[in-house]
Amino acid sequence: SSRPIENGTWVPADPLGWTKNFGRRSAEKDADLAKRIHLKPGDEGYFDVSDVQVEGVTIVRTKEQAEIVMEKLMNADPSIMHACDTEVMAIDLGNVGPVGNGYVTCASVYSGPDFD
Repeated sequence: SSRPIENGTWVPADPLGWTKNFGRRSAEKDADLAKRIHLKPGDEGYFDVSDVQVEGVTIVRTKEQAEIVMEKLMNADPSIMHACDTEVMAIDLGNVGPVGNGYVTCASVYSGPDFD
């Protein structure tokens, strides 16, 4: 039967208590992220990829473009399968899991050759 393990985070009286901070970052990591999301030309770590184009691939670079794509995905035929992947940075998977750690640098969705 299920039982708590020594130094574990599962408590039978509060079985989902361990999830309360699941996916949350520390204030230090939030501050670091805030600096990274506002990089501009000349900043360390900034790479201008605005001229990158890949034939047959839709590259989303703005919030407005993302909203259009999300609407299409959310209203797609339910029989369409979607494959998703993310790329992240600043994460040590040997010590932490992916949820709430690192920074997503790219999210990819493939919905088949007939979906654009």
